Amino acid sequence: PYFAGHGPGQVPEFIASLGANVMITGGMGRRANVFFDNYGIKTATGASGTVLEALSSFQDGKLSEGGNCGGHGEEHGHGHGHGHGQGNCKEHAESE
Repeated sequence: PYFAGHGPGQVPEFIASLGANVMITGGMGRRANVFFDNYGIKTATGASGTVLEALSSFQDGKLSEGGNCGGHGEEHGHGHGHGHGQGNCKEHAESE
């Protein structure tokens, strides 16, 4: 329901109302991660491909949990064009 726009915390609140305990995404800013954490929802970022591929990556421990990954140059955003952060990825964390 928030595809066209949303305010701070609305999406995590909606996801929590559905009973989710994990949010799998390509990337997420720090602030969004805090909102999800406040609802007890684990965040897993760095996902790509199909839903099945993203779920497999999560189950195989290939995604990063929580936090924010910096140092990706101009790869900003969290999937809907607001540029709220850089997301995070396991590959970047392992290279540091």
